[in-house]
Amino acid sequence: MLKMFLEEQDDIPWDAIVWITSMINYGGRVTDSNDLRCLSKTLDKYYCIENLEDGYIYSDSGKYYCPPFGDLQSYKTYID
Repeated sequence: MLKMFLEEQDDIPWDAIVWITSMINYGGRVTDSNDLRCLSKTLDKYYCIENLEDGYIYSDSGKYYCPPFGDLQSYKTYID
């Protein structure tokens, strides 16, 4: 589904991707409404247009961030 959303549309449908992931992929497994809300908010942090910008951080500490575009070795170095 993700591949279809990304290849068949001009713009990335962020809201639809969050909804599909939280409600369809995980929604049946998350039975508590507060847990489902937490999942949706977490996905909002990772599935957003800002994530495509250099310097986007996932945590207030700045330790977790999206690495800049690069080759395979640059991603391995980031992970290490």
